[in-house]
Amino acid sequence: MTGDENSRKNAMFHRDMDDALSTAAFAGHLEAVKTLLEQGADPFGRNGAALNLALFDGHHEVAALLQEAIGAEKAAFFADMAAQADIKNWLRQEYGDTDEVALVRACKMGCLGKVTEKMIAAGDRLTLRDLSQFREHEGRRDLLDLAVGSLQLQHILKPALWRGRLEEMQAVWQKVPEDGKEFLGVDFAVVQAAYHQMTLKEKHKGTGFKGFKP
Repeated sequence: MTGDENSRKNAMFHRDMDDALSTAAFAGHLEAVKTLLEQGADPFGRNGAALNLALFDGHHEVAALLQEAIGAEKAAFFADMAAQADIKNWLRQEYGDTDEVALVRACKMGCLGKVTEKMIAAGDRLTLRDLSQFREHEGRRDLLDLAVGSLQLQHILKPALWRGRLEEMQAVWQKVPEDGKEFLGVDFAVVQAAYHQMTLKEKHKGTGFKGFKP
């Protein structure tokens, strides 16, 4: 089996498992949900549809099981990240058997804020290629689309992630659909001002300059 065939097979597996988990959760089938999770169904799949459907239809035991699975996966992810000596490479490698790199998993888990802070502390940066190359397992949405769809764009646009590359950060903002920008809670003028403030502070480091007061 070729690499492309294997990728398609894995994508079909994840899609079928996501669909099955959402269906079982909506129907309130606790044992089916438990079995699917044990077999590798993703509680974050379809934007967390399984949990939302269980809550919507009042299946509280199913919802509790899914919340437990979500919590366990987040805890395991952060434990894995804390153990990494090379955070830059780890975030860009496939995470577990998810067919998604760790950056994408962090976004789907709603943890992009904590992960980007870790990147900044480690001296890591984002690139335009990161945002377009890394996709969810079905290959439909890239990292930027996922961040926009989950209202986490503000974490992508942290100035320290684009140090020395203002034009690239501006290019990210330009890729966001105009009709969706107002719902993202991001004022790009403020983001750019913060970028310039950061640049000035670094330029005058050691001179006592602390930036301009707003």
